[in-house]
Amino acid sequence: DGSTTRAGEGTGIGLALTRELVQLLGGTITAQSRVGEGTTFHVHLPVTREAPKAESIESTGTLLAKAGAISNELPKTTISNGEEAPTVLIVEDNADVATYLEHCLAFRYRIEHAPDGQAGIERALETIPDLIISDVMMPRADGFTLCKTLKEDPKTNHIPIVLLTAKADAESRLSGLGTGADAYLAKPVAEQELKVILHNLLELRRTLQAKYSDPDYRPQTDTEEDPFVQHAREVLLEHLDNPDLSVEDYCRLLAVSRTQLHNKLKAVTGKSSTEFMRSVRIQRAAELLHDEPKRAVKSIAYEVGYKHAPTFNKAFSAEMGMSPSEFRNGRQPTD
Repeated sequence: DGSTTRAGEGTGIGLALTRELVQLLGGTITAQSRVGEGTTFHVHLPVTREAPKAESIESTGTLLAKAGAISNELPKTTISNGEEAPTVLIVEDNADVATYLEHCLAFRYRIEHAPDGQAGIERALETIPDLIISDVMMPRADGFTLCKTLKEDPKTNHIPIVLLTAKADAESRLSGLGTGADAYLAKPVAEQELKVILHNLLELRRTLQAKYSDPDYRPQTDTEEDPFVQHAREVLLEHLDNPDLSVEDYCRLLAVSRTQLHNKLKAVTGKSSTEFMRSVRIQRAAELLHDEPKRAVKSIAYEVGYKHAPTFNKAFSAEMGMSPSEFRNGRQPTD
């Protein structure tokens, strides 16, 4: 069975480990294969009689200590203001590989697990994780299908996906990247390389969040903004004058669950659902204050969904760093 969804798949690292061990010993490994007949592997190891003396070999404890020191040199994922650690969804049908990946990442991330590609798709759509690490060859749905499905769905298209596979040739890498994967790693996966890649993917997302956190940010084109966020903004603007619009009502209008909405907005904009709704209201109010300088602030507040002027003034100051009247008079925001 040459498909990528066959059951009973191995770890995918046996040949890679063998090759590394043979090379470490100064040997070579070759393969001869005929379709329908079988494959023969030849391992050639030199006899050098040059092994180091026993007293010069470092103890296992020393080697483990060095490995731990290397791991600790990695930049830790920034977690501030009580923010929870990022969530990584590991989609892997081999329990040993899944356990290894969890061991590598548990210190910096919250871990979720799915046993195959189809379960991974369903889990990702349900919880909207921050990152996904997926094997390629899995039952029901392979990693390519998972990646393509999630990258085409507006709710999950922002999630960085790292594909893992024993097929490290250029054609396989291009296939993986062609489905929208953000990184493609060959097994056996080096712990440090995996950590650095995940860290860099999160930093790229924080750059996007910083852009959205700017009160003056306005997307210049339709393609500049995430399609889901753009749709969420448009739907809210259509119901902006409704002061009783709750997050639950907003979710029904968008046809998503509260968890999906919160996690998607938090990942892309860095804001919760409530903060995003407030931000859109205040940004619209700022436009009206600028375009209609003689209009009463209370009238503008009511148009953007605030029943009471004091509540609007407090929300405006929190978002813009100044009161509505100060904004209208052209005062610079406070730090």
